[in-house]
Amino acid sequence: MDETDLSARKSVLWAWLSMLLLVPAFVAAFLVGEGLISAYGYEVGGAERPPLWAGVVATAAAIAVFALPLWPVAYFARRAVAAGAPSGRFPLIITAVVVLIFVVLNVVPMGQ
Repeated sequence: MDETDLSARKSVLWAWLSMLLLVPAFVAAFLVGEGLISAYGYEVGGAERPPLWAGVVATAAAIAVFALPLWPVAYFARRAVAAGAPSGRFPLIITAVVVLIFVVLNVVPMGQ
């Protein structure tokens, strides 16, 4: 095993391990989104819905926090592909799909 192969394998491993950051990012996104709504003075889950602007700001902040793990996953995935391990793309694709699902699940209810 040469140095390039070892570097590629390490980058693939780090890309997969970076996906674990989705768990604390989910918790943090939940806290940020719900916390902003509460900070604006609206009861979370109450009978009164907050105005659209408050929902947009809280949702955008939560999405930004949840999308943060894309950065390290993309970094290590690109390193893996550049080092000759095309399998490094899979963690990036999976993470991007999970973030996209999170976006859809948080944006669609705002229009109802």
